[in-house]
Amino acid sequence: MSEREIFVEKLKAQLDEWNAEVDRLESKTEMIDAQQRARYRAAMQEIKGKVQQIENKLTVIKNSSTDAWQDLKTGVESAWQEFEASIKQAKNRFTSE
Repeated sequence: MSEREIFVEKLKAQLDEWNAEVDRLESKTEMIDAQQRARYRAAMQEIKGKVQQIENKLTVIKNSSTDAWQDLKTGVESAWQEFEASIKQAKNRFTSE
């Protein structure tokens, strides 16, 4: 398996975990008051948008040339880190309120 294929598979697995985490966080919003629920849902929509961006970049990587994917990898890794921070922030906000 090539380095690109390994990266793509790793990212797919991480995306699956993140999507499951977003679903878990969303299900918990049903137990809070309407004002908080609206804020959490807005945060979840933002996070879902970031997931979509990463999924789009993943598609580009899968379809890119062998040389070009290394350049794309950097952008995906940056988006990945931003997304991880967003998930952690949402989890912390949810558990602290």
